[in-house]
Amino acid sequence: MNFTALYSLARQMLILLLLCPVLSFSQNYKWLLDKPLDYELNPTMLNYQVTGNSAGEVYWIGISEVLQFYGIITFGDQFIEHLDQDGNVLETSSITGKSFVVDLVCDANSDLYVLLNIKSDVLFDDGDVLTFTGSSYGSFIVKLDGISGIEWSKTFIGYSEGRCLAIDNDGNLLVGSDDYGDSYLTAYSPSGELLYEIEQLNVPVISSVDIDQDGNVYTTGSCAGTDAMYAGTQFENPFSYSKYLAKYNPQFEAEWVKYIEDITCTFPEVVCQEENQVYWSGDLFIPTQFDSISVPGPSWVFDFFLAKLDASGVYQWVKDVSEESTGDATINGKNFLSVDAQNNVCISGYTRGTVEWSDEITTVTEGYGYDALAVAYSETGEVTWVVSGGGNSMDQTFGSYLDDSGNLYLTGFGTDTLMFGAISSYQDWVHPFLVSVQYGTSVSVADKKTSNSHVNIYPNPFSDWVTVEVGGHSKSVSEINICDVSGVSLVRKSELTNKRAVIDLSSLSAGVYFIEVKTVSGERSFQKVIKQ
Repeated sequence: MNFTALYSLARQMLILLLLCPVLSFSQNYKWLLDKPLDYELNPTMLNYQVTGNSAGEVYWIGISEVLQFYGIITFGDQFIEHLDQDGNVLETSSITGKSFVVDLVCDANSDLYVLLNIKSDVLFDDGDVLTFTGSSYGSFIVKLDGISGIEWSKTFIGYSEGRCLAIDNDGNLLVGSDDYGDSYLTAYSPSGELLYEIEQLNVPVISSVDIDQDGNVYTTGSCAGTDAMYAGTQFENPFSYSKYLAKYNPQFEAEWVKYIEDITCTFPEVVCQEENQVYWSGDLFIPTQFDSISVPGPSWVFDFFLAKLDASGVYQWVKDVSEESTGDATINGKNFLSVDAQNNVCISGYTRGTVEWSDEITTVTEGYGYDALAVAYSETGEVTWVVSGGGNSMDQTFGSYLDDSGNLYLTGFGTDTLMFGAISSYQDWVHPFLVSVQYGTSVSVADKKTSNSHVNIYPNPFSDWVTVEVGGHSKSVSEINICDVSGVSLVRKSELTNKRAVIDLSSLSAGVYFIEVKTVSGERSFQKVIKQ
């Protein structure tokens, strides 16, 4: 290799190293699917869920057309898609009529179960119908026949409503339901036979259920009364508002209940694999005591906790968002908590500002918007990797699925342009997405020392021209460098003296680029842009 070629290679490697906070591990985003949606209200009134089977295939479900708003729920037609691990659609179906998806699970035989609220009769593609009766809405458990029909369905008595699903070690379906007075855990065989029911009296909210390898069942929820009863046993609650975590042995007897103080009724979740690997998570609004462990609560507005307990209910550790951060993060949606066979634990939600997850991992969200977020923890409570991404505004997750082959799937919604690593997509305004990530290494993590939130680049996406502005206490722009995704410099502007520069990029092809901005005071910023 001659000197010129060696110099060129070294220069490209240097650019890649300088861009490392932006480019690191972008190849770990495998694929991104999104769908157009005619929707202009609060996206948190929607829901999109994802699950998978043992063959590595995934299923996602959600609203395709809005038909009616009712309280905090958006009813409409639903789509169901069955995908391979590369994101190719294997089959698709629809549910026509006013429905809302609450939860979705898949058993070892690739049979799907869905919790569905309906506001009208709904029609499945093979002709099966769920019939609506009443004035409010109906809540149904549905075992699907493939993805296009109904094998069997159950409805709830009175005002009870389905809240959560899980599959036990024998392939039976566990269903959590409540009526805002009491809550219930009901088990059905794969054929729909009622197996047992556990009552939680004066426990108004159940939001999650899971079962460990030894047959112990865990439930969690909130707002239990002071005299709450779990399977006939009273566990006194000292708080006016609280979250609870309850354990039942294989004989369906309540062994213990943990309470933590809260300020409202929330929807925590629990997951477990082995008996001594119980993970509990939820919103965190106030300084909270987990027995002998104190957690300070949010340093900004939002926060969440992740606690690990053993089979006796003893806390092993409790984590929340670092107080050293100049930003925050929180959970969002249903199934925000997941665990794989290696006890990797993942939390999904959204983040803003700068959050220090560890000495090596920091996320930075530009401006005042939110980025979709997933954070993974080891068995010892260390943050092992973080993924974040989205667009320029409000981007959040609805749910997550963590398989045993190193794949994380996130559903959520984004606004306008979505960017996950080098993968991007554009839809006008709010649109749902499903993104696949090869987890194990942090993705889209920015180093706060080289990222400057006072730099604004617009429009993004752009057609021919972009404007670069620096604000705050930053000095004038001294140099702007535009690189492709391999780190090769394509356009460079220097000897600039103003806080604002307009750059002609009409010669560039459509695609993803990175803009490096240097100021006269030595500050540097890297931002990703898309040319349409």
